[in-house]
Amino acid sequence: QAVAIGATTELDGSESYDPDEEGALAYAWTAARVLDDGSREDANSLLSSTDTTQSVLAFTPTTAAGWASGATYEFTLTVSRGTRRAAYSVLVSVSSDQYMPRATVTEFDESIKYNPTADTFAAIYFEATSPDPDRTIEQTAWSVGDGQSAGLLGKPSGAPSPMLVDLGKTRPNAVYRLKLMVTDSIGSTSSTVVSLTTNGPPTSGTFAVSPYRGTALTTEFEFLLDGWSDDVDDYPLTYTYGYRLVQDAALTPLVADQYASAWFLTTLPQAPNVNITCVGRVFDRYLSYAQAFTPVRVDPLEISTEDLSAFAGDLLSASADTGDGEASLSLVSNVASVIGGTDASRRRLSAEQELIDDLMAHTISAASLVGTGSSAAAAAQVLSTVSRLTGDPDSLSESSQTGA
Repeated sequence: QAVAIGATTELDGSESYDPDEEGALAYAWTAARVLDDGSREDANSLLSSTDTTQSVLAFTPTTAAGWASGATYEFTLTVSRGTRRAAYSVLVSVSSDQYMPRATVTEFDESIKYNPTADTFAAIYFEATSPDPDRTIEQTAWSVGDGQSAGLLGKPSGAPSPMLVDLGKTRPNAVYRLKLMVTDSIGSTSSTVVSLTTNGPPTSGTFAVSPYRGTALTTEFEFLLDGWSDDVDDYPLTYTYGYRLVQDAALTPLVADQYASAWFLTTLPQAPNVNITCVGRVFDRYLSYAQAFTPVRVDPLEISTEDLSAFAGDLLSASADTGDGEASLSLVSNVASVIGGTDASRRRLSAEQELIDDLMAHTISAASLVGTGSSAAAAAQVLSTVSRLTGDPDSLSESSQTGA
């Protein structure tokens, strides 16, 4: 922000807080002059007549007190309780011009974190005005400070509002300071700085699946995502589970949305080469995620079509009674893998076709429970299940084709 010589100014740190404890906080303000080479020069003497131990710092820059017009000062507030402390800095430009132009960010949330996602942009809305009706704004220019990537800006530096920040070019867990400089028709300038904080995924955890070997449709595999952590304000963590039947294949989701539990129990389908890659993902509240992989062996289930129909009928009925659409979709997919629903060269017997019809009916019923209209993950789980059922479209009954 910018202030004029002789203008009373306040810097407000009263909204500082400790998320883990309650009680009084201690405040300490310091000042430094920003030199042309970017280094800092101690300027605490300028605050000698000001109470620097309050949450709000009030001061009036004057030439007599040693303030320099045209200079930039960095004010740092350190907030502490016992041995716990945190600091935040803000840049203030001092001008001798009482009618200097105003650079104002009108819409941008500095309190949230942004994920470093490719092809995604954050918008900073701003305006440049002059309090003198005889002056006009001639130029606005954005820059990224402290030697950070100049390619961060998604538009030319002097483009009109909003300025775009290319989040795909940011690093996780970083703070970027973006400066807007405004120049009016007599060459007077002012500036303002905003901070963009990027998020990072959870770290330091493990992913285990047990047992390491089982049989399709009958063995219950336990998925466990354990020990994952993140910044304190990134909680709660949520979890998803899935698998890949072959390397580089699309992920088949086992759940339609993030779970609050790091533990998950499921059966798995029959795989073309008996090996399946299990995938666990851990999300923070900003939906940044880490993923881990564990291989398991799933042996084929040796069972006749008639026995499979009876066995699957009991499982599907029990699953439908729970109202758990995610579990029903996963079960349908697993049953379909055993009857060879993806083998286009095999003509299904009549019993198989009846079973496919039953599975398709359960899929349609389960789809209504998992929120496909609002969840991309739910839609992916439904489509994955339908894809497995329709591996040999020519052999589907009319009712299954309609359902698909």
